[in-house]
Amino acid sequence: TAGGQGGPDGLVLTSTILTEEKGRPVPVMPLGTVKIPTLVVHHKEDGCQHCAYGEIPKLMDKLTAAARKELVTIEGGTNIGDPCEAQAYHGFNGRDEEVADKIAKWIVQ
Repeated sequence: TAGGQGGPDGLVLTSTILTEEKGRPVPVMPLGTVKIPTLVVHHKEDGCQHCAYGEIPKLMDKLTAAARKELVTIEGGTNIGDPCEAQAYHGFNGRDEEVADKIAKWIVQ
């Protein structure tokens, strides 16, 4: 647990909601209070209207207190159907094993 206080030891964000008019996208949350190591995994070509890769700097810039922060950018794979679903780049289709491996290695660092 995080310093013995019962919280998480780290945070992994994948295909994060970066913009959303009707809801609360992650970059507007109080991310400056997140002190635990944080990994962001995002596909460069994510076609979901709420997950444009160009918005990633806004998310990363908000993680000011994170003990460690890292961005893993994924490219390629297979893009099928609804851009916000698992078979599209949004779900890392065709790259899912690589993504899982990168996350696992980051966790044990």
